[in-house]
Amino acid sequence: MNSTDRTLKVFVSYSRADAAFADELVGALEWAGYAVSIDRASIIEGEDWRRRLGALIADADTVVFLLSPHSARSDICAWEVEEAARLCKRLIPVLVERTGELPVPERLAALNYVRFDPHDDGRPRSFIGAMRGLQRALDTDLDWLREHTRLMARAAEWDGAGRAESRLLRGADIEAARRWAAERPKDAPPLTELQLALIAESEAARQRHEDQERQRLQEMAAAQEERARALDERESAVRIVGRRTLLGIVGTSVFALGAAGAGWWALRAERRALVLRDQQEAERKAFADKQQELARLRELTRDEATWRRGSAAEAPPRVTRSPAAPPAGPGAPTRAVRLVGADRQAYTGAGVTVAIIDSGIDVAHPAFAGMELIQKDFSGEGDGDELGHGTMLASIVAGRPLGGQRIGIAPGVTRLVMVKYIGKSGNASPENLPVALDWALSYDGGSVDVVCLGFGLQVVDDIEREARDGSGVRTGISRTLATFAQSYRTTEGIVTAALASGKGALIFAPAGNDNRAGEEVRVNAPTALARGVISVGAADEAGAAAGLTMASFSNVGATVAAPGSRVPGARPGGGLDEMTGTSISSAVAAGTAALWWEMLRREAGAANAAQVWSRMKAAARADVFAPGVTPLARGLGLVQAPPG
Repeated sequence: MNSTDRTLKVFVSYSRADAAFADELVGALEWAGYAVSIDRASIIEGEDWRRRLGALIADADTVVFLLSPHSARSDICAWEVEEAARLCKRLIPVLVERTGELPVPERLAALNYVRFDPHDDGRPRSFIGAMRGLQRALDTDLDWLREHTRLMARAAEWDGAGRAESRLLRGADIEAARRWAAERPKDAPPLTELQLALIAESEAARQRHEDQERQRLQEMAAAQEERARALDERESAVRIVGRRTLLGIVGTSVFALGAAGAGWWALRAERRALVLRDQQEAERKAFADKQQELARLRELTRDEATWRRGSAAEAPPRVTRSPAAPPAGPGAPTRAVRLVGADRQAYTGAGVTVAIIDSGIDVAHPAFAGMELIQKDFSGEGDGDELGHGTMLASIVAGRPLGGQRIGIAPGVTRLVMVKYIGKSGNASPENLPVALDWALSYDGGSVDVVCLGFGLQVVDDIEREARDGSGVRTGISRTLATFAQSYRTTEGIVTAALASGKGALIFAPAGNDNRAGEEVRVNAPTALARGVISVGAADEAGAAAGLTMASFSNVGATVAAPGSRVPGARPGGGLDEMTGTSISSAVAAGTAALWWEMLRREAGAANAAQVWSRMKAAARADVFAPGVTPLARGLGLVQAPPG
């Protein structure tokens, strides 16, 4: 076994009476590639041994405790157990010899032992077999434990420096720490108070810096505008002086000396005016360049004049009620409904408003019987849904039972806001999506609770296509990256502004379908990567006997997973069809969020997006996936409906 594949740090706690077994175990662990620390020094009177042993325990990812009658009686071994628990280290008890009637440290009693002791009939237990069991225990949640130790060291360094801001986490490290904390495995040690404090203070410091930057840019914009006004006033004054000088020349032309003097002053004023014009032009150009730097500010403060410009944004939405007849009965739940547990609880999404930004909706379809449907067109093709994708997503989110099946995750939703930005060809202008998202989040005073994005810019596919084209590759790739950056900044700014101005909405976006077998294509749509947007990967039931897998097409790096293979939904014109893709997963997650909104409103009378997302994250299940499905592939886990 290659030691570079295992960097787990293990501290072995033992009684000196078991030193021979401890040495044998340490040798086996080191051969297996673990970084093992063991204290072989004797405790001498007056020594600060707690500091020495505490440092070894703090540096370890896992503490292996050799349990025997000797260690059960040892005060030092008992202290090591308590210190490991205080530092929230994982403890693995290894039974070397049965303890009989001796009391075992309380923190070890409830844990499963790795047994190296003889069998009941006195036969020696296989050391190799027991060692394999210990390796399995050590390798469980390996990456998470390593990060636990690393963050504990960062937290201790921050605390030891007087909690100085310069020692906090920054940038991507904050997001990584948040995701790590949210992905804590079921049996892993808890986070320490110091780790939680480090993450919370890092997030608070980042917010303070963003607020300061926002204030700085606002002051910069005000100063630039004031300077531009001053330049305009100076130019106007110069023109007035020039006109007065010219009148003076005409009025005193009979006086030669006066005319000569006036002419000299006029020439000087003209030159001055030219210099001022040049300065003004240069400063205006600098001001225009600075406006590009202020783009982020305008996005964060949500300049409505910018996002609502144009006839599409200004035109009022069309509000209708579906004329379709109500369904005959509840219907049997589909696989997707069952997998998220929507059929095992009482909530239906009643009172929740969901917006779907896609290709529109077939309002006459019986899946939407009795619903209030608000249609807004940004595609230029008018209302309706010739492509069929939006109708499918809407039915998966909130469709009524159809054809004897319950197809909707939240069939109690009575209000859908259908924002159409994709036409019948399936193509759309990337710049329209942020505008459509801003409109949806602002509709009816911010009443939308959940947003489902059906499509997004796929950067990897676009770059690959530019590379295959062969002509103007660099130009094409730079254009794609510029579009990505603009869409990312705009989306993030809109979402941030919506959260700051009200309760906010949970926004779900597909992780993307660019992945292929043997590859690891990451989420790359800017709308799915923006902070405040939850990206959703596609879970699959293939090989369900061993647990769920992730669909081969689903991009990795998603926030959560939801069913996304062969999910039934409404087909325009009537009837059902099946569809596959991460956009389907996004709709399943959006419907599940509607159930959580209803539950929290019933419990507390009101809720906001942060509270709903906190509960959804905690409920996501990683244990339903087959072994080998990594957190990178599945995110936090499969979204789940509220408990019954």
